[in-house]
Amino acid sequence: MPTSDAGLSGPLYVAGAGRGGAGIALLILPYARWSTAVGQVSRRVQAVLDGGASAVIIVTTGPTGEALALNAPVDKPLFDKPVAVMAPKDAEPFLQAAIRGDVATLRVGGRSLRRPAFNVTATLDAGVARTLVISTPRSGWFACAGERGSGMAAWLMLVRWAARASLPVNIALVATSGHEYENAGGERFIHELAPKPDKTALWVHLGANVAARDWHERGAALSPLPGADSQRYLLASPPLLTTAKAAFAGQPGLEQVYPADPALAAGELGNVLRAGYSPAIGIFGSHRFHHARADDLRCVSASLIPPVVEAFAKVIRGAVAKG
Repeated sequence: MPTSDAGLSGPLYVAGAGRGGAGIALLILPYARWSTAVGQVSRRVQAVLDGGASAVIIVTTGPTGEALALNAPVDKPLFDKPVAVMAPKDAEPFLQAAIRGDVATLRVGGRSLRRPAFNVTATLDAGVARTLVISTPRSGWFACAGERGSGMAAWLMLVRWAARASLPVNIALVATSGHEYENAGGERFIHELAPKPDKTALWVHLGANVAARDWHERGAALSPLPGADSQRYLLASPPLLTTAKAAFAGQPGLEQVYPADPALAAGELGNVLRAGYSPAIGIFGSHRFHHARADDLRCVSASLIPPVVEAFAKVIRGAVAKG
């Protein structure tokens, strides 16, 4: 929600610190790897707006100190007043100004508009009744090297393997857009192009943080590590749990396999499970630079990708052979 060119002025205050009403509120989020404004964040923001704030600045407290971009709904504005995001590392002068009750001016420029986006899809028809679906999101905030790049690399390797593996299934591939609008492209694919659940042998989803680099946290400094960030989750339908645990053993985060449940899943994997696809298996997660502008090539390592691909290939072979 843009402001006018002149901006919006008013006293600056910290939301929840005993002051409220009209003015510009700083909303300090608790420490987390934030990714969406829908849900916990939107409820907090709306409560501050309902309390009379003219605008809200969200401080996305997290491991990098960076400002984090937050996903939003595709079909409507989330708020009817200006809401901005501030990096925790930049927040201290504004916190001090808020403590003093200084008057501030917020300017949010730009345009609010819609642009076209597209999914990338492909099929390999083997002339059989059931289909293997392999999906990944193709859009992300900023360079999104760890969040998206690791998943896209794994997806490309896995689909090349699947195309040559003589599997007894058709293959449907999709790289979806619109992830930042609460998985809009994934929802469109499910409803318009995906095979129906009873025609699907297995759905494999490679979501965020498939194989991003881990980091040591040294106060405000971060040092890269050679291994993968363990803040990634592997969910699998009950018939796949034993095979998945063996295939992903020793891989940080993925060695703990959770039963596939829409209530546990995030991102497009949640949409897949809610649509009734089973068996299904997928990864999602948030590495340290998730949704930060600094999610660049420092956050990835090519050596982290093949172990994930090889493990998925083992699960796929077992699942489609049994089915």
